[in-house]
Amino acid sequence: MTIQTFKRNDGTYLNVEYIDAGTQDTLVYLHGLLSCIKSKKAQFLKEYAQHNHINFLTFDFTSHGDSWGQPKDWRIGRCLN
Repeated sequence: MTIQTFKRNDGTYLNVEYIDAGTQDTLVYLHGLLSCIKSKKAQFLKEYAQHNHINFLTFDFTSHGDSWGQPKDWRIGRCLN
């Protein structure tokens, strides 16, 4: 599975990766501040999920990785909207 882009109505976007292993269980990885879905932890968990036949979901938060924006663009009001 490759990373896909989820576009929002306000023109911003998030990069999302989902691997469907055909099971009911899903491992969701939410990275930390200023990290991204290409980090060592994310890659380790992705490989773990694949090896154990578990669905895997991760995404870059706004202003992280290849998603829209820079850290200065992030505001709590944007999250509320």
